[in-house]
Amino acid sequence: MTSNGTGLGHLTRSMAVARRLDPGVEPVFLTLSGAAPVVREQGFLVDYMGAYDTPGAGSHLEWSRRLRARVASLLADVRPAVVVFDGAHPYPSAIEAMRSVPGLTSVWSRRPLWQPRRGRAILALAAAFDLVLEPGELAADDDAGLTVARRDEALRLDPIVFCDESELLAREEAERALGLEPGCLNVLVALGQGRRVDAAVRRCLARLAAEPGVQVAALESSISTRLDVPGDVKLLRETYPVSRYYRAFDFAVSAAGYNAYHELIRFAVPTLFVPMPRELDDQAARARYAERAGIALACDGPGSELIEPRLEEMLDASLRARLAVRGRELAGPNGAVEAARLLSRLAQPDAVWDRTELPRPRSGRAAMWATRARAQASALIRHPVERRGSPRPELACVALDTSDGELLAGLDELLGDGLDPVRLLVLTDSAEFALLREAGVAFEYVPPRADVEAHLPELDYDELVRRRLAAALAGRSPHRFEAIGASREDLARWIPAPPDRA
Repeated sequence: MTSNGTGLGHLTRSMAVARRLDPGVEPVFLTLSGAAPVVREQGFLVDYMGAYDTPGAGSHLEWSRRLRARVASLLADVRPAVVVFDGAHPYPSAIEAMRSVPGLTSVWSRRPLWQPRRGRAILALAAAFDLVLEPGELAADDDAGLTVARRDEALRLDPIVFCDESELLAREEAERALGLEPGCLNVLVALGQGRRVDAAVRRCLARLAAEPGVQVAALESSISTRLDVPGDVKLLRETYPVSRYYRAFDFAVSAAGYNAYHELIRFAVPTLFVPMPRELDDQAARARYAERAGIALACDGPGSELIEPRLEEMLDASLRARLAVRGRELAGPNGAVEAARLLSRLAQPDAVWDRTELPRPRSGRAAMWATRARAQASALIRHPVERRGSPRPELACVALDTSDGELLAGLDELLGDGLDPVRLLVLTDSAEFALLREAGVAFEYVPPRADVEAHLPELDYDELVRRRLAAALAGRSPHRFEAIGASREDLARWIPAPPDRA
């Protein structure tokens, strides 16, 4: 299970481990990230629930209750031996659902390098887990966060990356795959998107595109709005994992998030790191460490006046060669291998493991439940009044096994009478999340029948749909139901007791 996050970091780390599990150990994902379709594209079974800030989520209390029901539903269907949560803040309602399952082993994958003095209350939640894993951090010497004092309760790993060296395409092959012209100095700009970032992206693109012989590619996130780039810049969409194409580039300009940072350094891509402000992740510490250690160049953020001068330095081939050599020197084992080996052992049906051989999270159940109460109170403060009182869906639409065209046409028809999109809840197995986000509707995802039958053939799909729809509708009570590509009989089978007025 992963949280929503601002990028694909939690999902990427989780998939890096999942793809290395022993044969016969079946990973199933539940994520609150809009990048769930990426997980499906990588061949995993994925379940998705919209995060608390998505349209139609309702109050934070309503959303938390729905999350508990959704997690409980998935646990009842899959009956896993192990649940791994990768996120900065474990959700108390998800913890409640996990702790209600006897014999379930729970693991928190807790990334280090937190902002100094932040997150103290969150750490109390470690007591709810059987094991804490700490993905390795190259900048550990500069870690001033609160997890440093609690390293004794975590099993520390090497840095986790998605790809192995052998999976990277050769330069010529990577250039062809990305549509890049051969013979140029290729630069990847991967800063992300958003109000704080767009100006920095424009500055990088303007400076680099003006340089003769330089070919610029800009990476667009799968969970962000469309990135607007000049016509002479190659826009990379749906390019995952981008690390597979790193050999196409002479250098990169990147945010200093966990995954990009460790992948670019591991695969010896000379990089200018531009740290992004985050609530908990200390990207600035990563960037500073990289420059001091001679691994990369850095500036202090997307508004830095040093971006253009640093780009000028990156055009120096001798500097890039030195940075690449230093990166190769630091390459070590991939922590995903060790994590996968451990989780595979814990997941075996007859697994009997001596808990004394692994670090134990510190006790503190009283603090943990006090943290839960504080988290609920904090949510009421942090979320605006309009979010606490957001309107419930008026219409629920079930759209299973439909084409993209059918789905779009059906949405246009339902919204054609002036219905506010947030009043429409779409329950669908479509992985075209971008289409649904652009429509502005609330939506919940049900894994398609073919995916469930391929990964968990023992499950009754109609029963799974009933569970998912019941969890998605909990506390929402739409006035009526419609269907796209399904009959009224299907609705009656999946939603046993819809309102009479449906």
